[in-house]
Amino acid sequence: MQGTAWENVKAAADGDLGAPKIADQNSSHDVKTLAVALVYARTGDRQYREKAADAIWSAVGTERGGTALALARNLLSYVIAAELIDFKAYDPARESRFRSWLKKVRNEPLGSKAVSDQTLIGSHERGATNGGGMAGASRVAVAVYLQDERDLIRAAQVMKGWLGDRLAYPGIPAPDFGPEDVGKGLRFGGSKPDLSWQANPSAPIGVNPKGAKKGGHSIDGALPDDMRRGGSFRWPPTYTQYPREALSGYVAMAELLYRQGYDV
Repeated sequence: MQGTAWENVKAAADGDLGAPKIADQNSSHDVKTLAVALVYARTGDRQYREKAADAIWSAVGTERGGTALALARNLLSYVIAAELIDFKAYDPARESRFRSWLKKVRNEPLGSKAVSDQTLIGSHERGATNGGGMAGASRVAVAVYLQDERDLIRAAQVMKGWLGDRLAYPGIPAPDFGPEDVGKGLRFGGSKPDLSWQANPSAPIGVNPKGAKKGGHSIDGALPDDMRRGGSFRWPPTYTQYPREALSGYVAMAELLYRQGYDV
């Protein structure tokens, strides 16, 4: 509880959190709320617990008018914050309504299309890019919080496919991917499609395997479906921040699954 990192978290927790708006994919209210919950967890100061609980509750329903991506990016921190403050013990009435909202919001159609795949779970089950990672992290957090073992098992299966086990959950190139394929595999390559960063374009996966090379260059560990968003394969690669953002979701999801006993 000392040093620059702690001081930064404490400053965020002590500051104005702003207005909650899950529908805004660039909102920072969620991570500031998490900062408050972390400071409570470390200090036991009841003022932080109260502030975090109010912030969590204020975010409920603010996903309306937004997209599944915005929900995916903003939900995770609220769920972890609720766990850190033991929301259920602190305020059983509000926590019960928060819990009911979590059950529904993961299947809430969002965005202009508002169809089955434009939900948190649908985004995870079809998305091989950063959006799928963010959706998966929030989905797993909700499943753990609700003790929904069935959905946790399913989410782990999808991630296993993203990591390369196509028997667990396959990948489908974009032109061959239709609405009926949601829940049957991950969509790869974008609208073109561009599979040039894949180690094996005929069997696309989320992370190139160890030792993978192309044109004599190592591409192992690369996230091909986010690398292609900076352009088709070339060396050196064209800069894109998408793989880094994708890791924000996939690493969080891996950590959550690891804590539940999964080999990630």
